[in-house]
Amino acid sequence: MRQRFNKHVDQLMFDFPQGRADALQEIAKAAKKPVEAKAVVQTGFVIAGADGYIAPAEAQVLREACTALGVPAGVRPVRPVRERRGAAPARLR
Repeated sequence: MRQRFNKHVDQLMFDFPQGRADALQEIAKAAKKPVEAKAVVQTGFVIAGADGYIAPAEAQVLREACTALGVPAGVRPVRPVRERRGAAPARLR
């Protein structure tokens, strides 16, 4: 999994439009596997929120990944989330 992730990061840095298309195509492969699809969304959410804030651009990428996976709108992140010290962890909306 780490190798695939790093491969996509390298592609995004080299040629963003093509890297983005390739990454979304790879993400879409998990759509028929609910456990994998959930893991993809959770991993993306963890990475996006690692700094305690999900920026609007990060939220948009998460929405696109959810769309590619066929994740229902009710569990998609719909807006940027800021966590405060001592606050409950952010959840997908």
